[in-house]
Amino acid sequence: MRALFLSILCLLATACASDGMRQPRDPPPRAESVVPGTIHVAIEPQGGSIVVAAVREGSAAAREHVAPGDRLVRLQGQPIGDAREFERRVLGTPPGSSVRVEVVHDGKARRVELPVEEIALDERG
Repeated sequence: MRALFLSILCLLATACASDGMRQPRDPPPRAESVVPGTIHVAIEPQGGSIVVAAVREGSAAAREHVAPGDRLVRLQGQPIGDAREFERRVLGTPPGSSVRVEVVHDGKARRVELPVEEIALDERG
């Protein structure tokens, strides 16, 4: 019993003596917040192409006359492989930046610059 008492006393003395010498702990690393982006265009694969299914009313895409039925062929100058790749690349673009999209409408290709905006809570599902 006496040995236990002495052990506890030694632990307390050590803790008290070293308390003034404790080094501040580094704060735990914070995870960076990643908010996905959108260009307000819904797409669907169609015959090996990426086709616009819908465009949000009032969006930059609507103002640039991107319309349902348009084919999306390039993003940032790179060919678009499939719908999944397109979505991944847009979602991975930081909100506040913009993307260059090549759109084909009635057989005519044109480039549009669309701002990437944060996905609103109601758009996440």
